[in-house]
Amino acid sequence: SYGIGTAVDKKTNRPVVNYYIDNYGDYAVDFIQPESQYVWLTFNEITEYGTTSKILDTLKAKNVKAVFFITLSYAKNNPALVERMIDEGHVLGNYTANCAKVPELSVKDLTNELDSLYNYVYQTYGYEMYLFRTPSGNFSERALAVAQSKGYRTVFWSFNYVDWNTAAQPDVTTSLENAVNKVHGGAIYLLSGSSTTNQKMLPDMIDGIRAKGYEFA
Repeated sequence: SYGIGTAVDKKTNRPVVNYYIDNYGDYAVDFIQPESQYVWLTFNEITEYGTTSKILDTLKAKNVKAVFFITLSYAKNNPALVERMIDEGHVLGNYTANCAKVPELSVKDLTNELDSLYNYVYQTYGYEMYLFRTPSGNFSERALAVAQSKGYRTVFWSFNYVDWNTAAQPDVTTSLENAVNKVHGGAIYLLSGSSTTNQKMLPDMIDGIRAKGYEFA
């Protein structure tokens, strides 16, 4: 799928997300980036299955920077990987401390979810997080307002696909074609960091997107 957007502009290949931008754009939120020759790579990291180090190897070899949205348990259980993300110039994003169901949370509880992860990452790694993603893309206007009040920019996505089931990973060739064929200016790619398919196809995906005239911001 294209994430939040369902309809696609056939001229630009961009999902149509005007409804979301018009209704929620004032809350420092990105559903898609403006039309340009650039695209963005983002990874969600909840549980580590040994794929992230190889993803980082590819990003380093291809000179691409990405955003890694992490949870508190991920930050605690994978210090070497988190340190490497920071050292190699990637961005850490707040995925809430416990991969929470954001729309169900009170202002106090959501604030605690954001702050407990932020504080741990800052105290442990000296890194200040400023991007936020709602787990599974589920959000409320209240949640966006809370994140904005805490100084976050909320980042959704304009491309994703079913890549998160580690027990039944999609075909690499088909997934690669899907990711490259749906590239669009200002794309925000959401990829699961636990996916072996993503880890395997990433080098060719980067090359394929660049071959179409795009570069990674």
